[in-house]
Amino acid sequence: MDGQLLFRGDSILHLRPVRLSQLQDQVASASDDQLANQDFLQELEADFIFRVPALDERHISTSEDTMEVVATVVDAARLDVPVDSKVSVPVEKFHIPFSGDRDLFFVQPSTYLLTIPRVVVKSDEIIVAYRKDGKSIDEIRARFLSDIAAIRENLFTLEGNCSAYNFGLRHEIESAVEAELVHRQQSERSDEKHASDVDVDEAHSG
Repeated sequence: MDGQLLFRGDSILHLRPVRLSQLQDQVASASDDQLANQDFLQELEADFIFRVPALDERHISTSEDTMEVVATVVDAARLDVPVDSKVSVPVEKFHIPFSGDRDLFFVQPSTYLLTIPRVVVKSDEIIVAYRKDGKSIDEIRARFLSDIAAIRENLFTLEGNCSAYNFGLRHEIESAVEAELVHRQQSERSDEKHASDVDVDEAHSG
């Protein structure tokens, strides 16, 4: 089971301009009726707010599986296989449901803890797998509790990083919608003036 490293991507400072650019593109493609509708502002806010994932630790479940790994020196001696060969080992999986934006698991908080294993991130849960290798379930659970605490701490820091953007999002949306309405009104007046000038020219030439 291949996992991914969490919290190693761009920071919110890098993502904010990207989201605002996407917001402006969506506003520019909206119809006049949408721009005049207050519900559209709420829809945009729902689309572009940063929703930091919230772990549902009350509904954690476990399962047993196997995982293909590259054999270490210890694996080679224990399993009688060449070093660096692929071997299948038993693992204990922990499934943690979450709500929020999946992509934010890969955003780098302003400060973050590095002691986190690779994690499989699905649409509504993360999965952490631990090799058994003779370890007791209590040992594995202790490691898991330490890792989930580190993930939780990183998400808490990320929540603070996102709060300023989320707080100002309504103003950004209103500004983008207002700017688009002004642009369309100016374009309409320009088109009307051009049509009027054409009529005058045609009247003179007639």
